[in-house]
Amino acid sequence: NGNFQIETDMRRRNGDVFLAEISASEILDEAGQRRAIVSIVRDISLRRQAEQVLISARQLAERAAERTGRLQRVTAALTQGLTANEVYDVILTQSSAALDASASAIYLADDDRQNLYLAGSVGYPESVRAKVQRLRVNGSTPGAHVFRTRQPLWIRSAGEFNVRYPELQGNRDVSRNEALAIMPLSLDENALGVLALSFNAPREFEAEDRDFLMTLAGQCAQALERTRLYEAERQARAESESARHRLSVL
Repeated sequence: NGNFQIETDMRRRNGDVFLAEISASEILDEAGQRRAIVSIVRDISLRRQAEQVLISARQLAERAAERTGRLQRVTAALTQGLTANEVYDVILTQSSAALDASASAIYLADDDRQNLYLAGSVGYPESVRAKVQRLRVNGSTPGAHVFRTRQPLWIRSAGEFNVRYPELQGNRDVSRNEALAIMPLSLDENALGVLALSFNAPREFEAEDRDFLMTLAGQCAQALERTRLYEAERQARAESESARHRLSVL
């Protein structure tokens, strides 16, 4: 129709590259013959940058809404009267799905708090699980470190993991995981255990990822404590009933 418009990179005289919008229109005479072409070049770099900022802001808001919804679903699931194994299942399933983790594991402190035992896991090969059923609290494993310090650990790749924990490289090679996030499961000053998430590709843990996972870990810790108290109460009732039964027999 005698008009066209394109966007392309152009270079200024000083060598700087910018995004340009080029539009052109024909000038016709009374007979309909082309007499000239008028071309306009506009620098649209700032406009595109502003559009990208809006897109990024919308994506961020969508991710925040999705994670808020997931936290609400996790809260609803964990506030039900669940057994310990059911709590483990909710935690592992929801935490893995939250950031597309390839595997997850829960370690809890045993009664003497000298070891962490593997309470539940998904996604790890059995050969790896067999080697890490128990972790010494005073050991050099990443899970033990997080439990002692009550500070999360964020490892971006298998290469970084192998540099920091060369003695565990074999496990990482078998599982073929890359990034690793380990969060403490704590209530006030009471450390219960750790939650570990592995990823099959390297990744950066942005601030929003870290905040989300720490919030999720806090919810998990509360649910674990509720379950522990419920189980203790149930056992106490059972022992009381058993004692009354023995007295009645006497």
